[in-house]
Amino acid sequence: MRRFGRRILAGAVLTTLVLLVTLQPLQAQQKIVIRFGTNNPVGHPVDVGARKAAEIIAQRSGGRMELQIFPGDQLGSQAEQMINTIRGTQDMWFSNPSWMSPYLATVGVLEAAYLFADVDHMFKIMKGRIGQELFKQLPSATSVRVVDVWYLGTRHFTTNKPFKTPAELSKMKIRVPNNPIYIENLRCMSGNPAPMGIGEVYLAMKTGVVDGQENPFTNINAFKFYEVAKYLVLTGHQVGPLIPIIHEKTWQALGPDGQKILVQAFEEGGKASNALVLKDEAELQSKFVAAGMEVVKPDIEAFRAAAKRCLPEKFGKVWGQGVYEAISAAGR
Repeated sequence: MRRFGRRILAGAVLTTLVLLVTLQPLQAQQKIVIRFGTNNPVGHPVDVGARKAAEIIAQRSGGRMELQIFPGDQLGSQAEQMINTIRGTQDMWFSNPSWMSPYLATVGVLEAAYLFADVDHMFKIMKGRIGQELFKQLPSATSVRVVDVWYLGTRHFTTNKPFKTPAELSKMKIRVPNNPIYIENLRCMSGNPAPMGIGEVYLAMKTGVVDGQENPFTNINAFKFYEVAKYLVLTGHQVGPLIPIIHEKTWQALGPDGQKILVQAFEEGGKASNALVLKDEAELQSKFVAAGMEVVKPDIEAFRAAAKRCLPEKFGKVWGQGVYEAISAAGR
């Protein structure tokens, strides 16, 4: 009887253990690997911030979650990584409003030229009511959601010919990302866009295929554009956000605890990256000058006026009439 009783007890314990395992959510049973792609090279402030987020995720999840980082467009071009994240063949990507806009047109306004007065204004809008209302539409429209908002930097031009006015810029061919918002931003400033991937820009500038390009200081430094340009033209035409996005299926697989860990990790990684970007903006101009560049201070008001006149005419019906003007005024 004792032996029989022990068998019953052992069977009951085994059954209970099986039930416990069966009733546990999937995310508690197996490791979740999150494939995260960026177009920034190793050592870029954004890469540093992403790796900090990965460390926090591994630590706080007890190794249950792993953020695998693929820098330098290893998973494809910007356009490819955007669509791959929408399809779910890639879990996460660093996007921005311009890359989201082909799939949800209203968010495109958030990367319009001369929309934001400064970094604080950008964060006020992006993390405030306006940005959050726009981002709420993403999961149903694209199957992705926003995890956080980082600061990529304020965009300026590096060129082989100086310019100070829209009329002078109109004589130049400038590389921009192959995206409608970037293309129209430049056109509204009177430039002639030459869309291409960022990996092609160095050679295109060196060989004279283009007269210049525009990017934040961090990218000018990381991709060494200061080596192939004579002039640094401080237009400050775009205060650039960077947005980690995640496919909805991956997000749901994390469960509430995993989602909390992910968001907190990217918030902390974002703070580290933002601090490095701001440090670069304070220090890199001296490096560029030492490398032989000349700094040009253009007629910013002329460029701002051109953008504010042109962009609402081109996109007002898509963004909503008066939206560009209202966001711009909110920071002044």
